[in-house]
Amino acid sequence: MHLDPEDQRFKKFLQILLMVKAKSSDIESRNILQIVLASLIFGQIIQNLEERVASFTYCLLGGAGALEVADFLNNVDFKLINLMDPLTGRMLLMAAIFSCVGPILTVAATNSFKDAFVVPMGEEKTVQELKRKMSTGTLSDHLMFVNVYNAWEDAGKRHKENQFAWKNFLSNTVLTQLKGHRQQFLGFLYEKKFVESLDPESPELNVNSKNLALVRAVITAGLYPNVCCVKTLGRKRRARLLVSPNERCLALHPKGVNETVPMHHFDNLWLLYREKVKSNKVFIYDSSIVPNYPLLFFGQNLDYDERTACIDVDGFVKMQCKSKDVANLIQNLCLRVLEFINY
Repeated sequence: MHLDPEDQRFKKFLQILLMVKAKSSDIESRNILQIVLASLIFGQIIQNLEERVASFTYCLLGGAGALEVADFLNNVDFKLINLMDPLTGRMLLMAAIFSCVGPILTVAATNSFKDAFVVPMGEEKTVQELKRKMSTGTLSDHLMFVNVYNAWEDAGKRHKENQFAWKNFLSNTVLTQLKGHRQQFLGFLYEKKFVESLDPESPELNVNSKNLALVRAVITAGLYPNVCCVKTLGRKRRARLLVSPNERCLALHPKGVNETVPMHHFDNLWLLYREKVKSNKVFIYDSSIVPNYPLLFFGQNLDYDERTACIDVDGFVKMQCKSKDVANLIQNLCLRVLEFINY
């Protein structure tokens, strides 16, 4: 599996831009950052870098709370630098705040690691059926693997982790490495005093880990703006088309749990995804259905159009909202979340 080269390029610059900001004063940071962004836009740093890549990079940083027009250097920047990439950092911070650390550690680890499933030739359908069962109707690759990891951990308590991995087409080596990766992320949170325990299963860190709606919202913090809209096609509205801000037509990867889900199950019409993979089509890999409200909290720009009674997030996510007071309330809540993180 290979990332789109553009994805690789802008992800590298997430770290560069944050490091420039962290090592400069407010004024210096503003000036240097503007130069870097201008250079990106005009392709002076990376040959043939498209403007939309630079703009998307800026959107990623802004959405993560790492770029604030009014305050170029804030507490979030330092926290995100120490928690690897900004989106993973934001997700882990939210997990610590809302006490759902266990499942989010698993999601964060799998987002930056290779697939733990081993699919022998001729066993593709068997593995897909296994994934479907382990997803327990969540319509989420991320929550599916949280269930898989938890089951592997439970088997380990009985010294049967190897048998579990073999039976379920999993690599015990990869799962063991993921366990270490989870512990490393937890170590960062502990070192920065965001959590008070180094036990990922500590009850204090997992008060809300069974609240799947909340866990799904925290996952949104780590994946947005990797979101696409599910549109129905045809008079019977059975076929689906996935549209993202930068792609007119996406497809669900055949290895994902959502690829065979009937159209009527996509009642929320939004899908988060980890990455895009290009072959004969542009596929989205590791997807999760997401309701409307989490998307409102993690965009960079939220506007209300009174004429259409619609909330607009970053020019792509649009939701009906008949009351301007409700839109203002959502905007204020978004600001309060950022203020809480910055505290």
